[in-house]
Amino acid sequence: MRPLFLHLGLLLSSTTIAAPLTGCPRDPKPIDLGYTRHQVAYQNLTNSGYLINVYKNIRFAEPAERFHRPAFPPLWDEPGVVRSGNYSQDTQCVSAVPQGAEALFPGLNGTVFGNEDCLFLDVYVPDVLSCQKSTSALHSAGVPVLHWLHGSAYTFGSKELGFTPLGLFDQLLSQGTPFILVVSNYRMGLYGWASSPSDETTQPNVGLYDGLAALKWSERYIHHFGGDPSRLTAGGQSTGAAMVELLSASPDSVDLPFQHAFLSSPALSLKANVTERRQDVFDSILSAANCSSLVCLLDMNEGALREINRYLINDTPSLSGGGNLGPGIGFGPIVDEFLVPELPIANPTLDKSLSRLRSMIVANMANEGAITSSDRDMPEAFPELVRRILPSSTNEIISTIQSLYQWPDAAPEQLAWQWTADAVFACHSLALAKAANTSTRRYIMSIPPAYHGLDLFYYFFTDEETTPVKDVGIAQSLQTLLWKFLYQVEPLEIDSGAEWPFYGTGSFLNITAAGLEVEQLDDKESRRCDIINRIMADPENGI
Repeated sequence: MRPLFLHLGLLLSSTTIAAPLTGCPRDPKPIDLGYTRHQVAYQNLTNSGYLINVYKNIRFAEPAERFHRPAFPPLWDEPGVVRSGNYSQDTQCVSAVPQGAEALFPGLNGTVFGNEDCLFLDVYVPDVLSCQKSTSALHSAGVPVLHWLHGSAYTFGSKELGFTPLGLFDQLLSQGTPFILVVSNYRMGLYGWASSPSDETTQPNVGLYDGLAALKWSERYIHHFGGDPSRLTAGGQSTGAAMVELLSASPDSVDLPFQHAFLSSPALSLKANVTERRQDVFDSILSAANCSSLVCLLDMNEGALREINRYLINDTPSLSGGGNLGPGIGFGPIVDEFLVPELPIANPTLDKSLSRLRSMIVANMANEGAITSSDRDMPEAFPELVRRILPSSTNEIISTIQSLYQWPDAAPEQLAWQWTADAVFACHSLALAKAANTSTRRYIMSIPPAYHGLDLFYYFFTDEETTPVKDVGIAQSLQTLLWKFLYQVEPLEIDSGAEWPFYGTGSFLNITAAGLEVEQLDDKESRRCDIINRIMADPENGI
């Protein structure tokens, strides 16, 4: 298995069906946001014939400034200009697809694309909301909104790449439950996750602040499209889910722009007390750019810096331990002074932070670590793998961790899979469910092969060619559960009529090849994660 974090969520096809601007007695009027005006860029047609109006490339912040947080809200656009979202340049953020990705992402092996001016979002609105005023009390104040943050391994992806929501719209509209979808970009690689602790003009976690700015945009402006900002769900997968997790666990002083959260396999190997290793990453950028100062990086032209980013992601060893790529500890979030003052698992008031949410779904795949870990030469290489995340961990600590797992002699790589799944994806997710156990639901997808990202094929199922799944019925069931979550239907019942309960003392939904089953978390698994979270939160272990 290659030691790459290959984000399977991006496998979703980006194929869409462009439809002429018909279906309304008139074309939808341009939306006036106060600072800009946007018209429908195009309409997409679902398999059942529903039209979806797509507003493309709306600025949610000022053009990005290198190594600085986004400026929100945007300033006034050109007066009198109506935007259609068409730009001559690529509006995706700079991405560097890892080498070895050809099998999963045909045509994207080692690919570099995107630009620095990329803080844009798209809005998908069912045509029925644009064409007529609803007299239903259910929709009089606007419909629920899902704001989605894409996955990326913190290095590649975009709001467009491999994403089609048409199947989800098809299912929900057929049940009379329209919603609005917002998808937004954020900066990745060195642009979004690199900063120097010795130079305050470089700000940490810039990509996370991009996500927050985009969500604030939805809170402030989505009513113009027919959305209800008081029913705003922040959702994401992998990196996107981790960003929503960090925002949800932020201090009370942070004004959350959303009320609900949907976290699919949050990839979070969060680093605290990493001043030296953080500087090492920034020094790697300076060295690769042949620069001696930040000023040199700020003056570098876009093409040259894009190549530096590619080199650092593809041609330098990553010792992150899973979940992200890049030199040394990799590009990813760190503890800062405002949004992320401490690790969520080390936050003694995590329950209070999460109480700002009305509801949350926290999800994992049963085999998260199989394609996301460095699994060669196990178990001999296990201490080195652990120390990528916990560099100060003693032999005793590593022995304790290794004793938590069992694996067949013929498949020693499963030791790495299990550790990576727990350390990067599952155990901090479980901590969230425990901290907010009366408002959080949890699921685990066990349908083989249960790899990281495969649940998105079910939630965004379109057809068996575009988004192949083992069981179309299960995909439709999960889409139905998602609309119930967006609409806050209680009790939330699965197909059998059984209730999907809040986590409570360990209840979760197991999504199996045979269907959806409510089960109780095994005490052994719960205790294992408690041990791992304590080890991860201990600063003596050097996370």
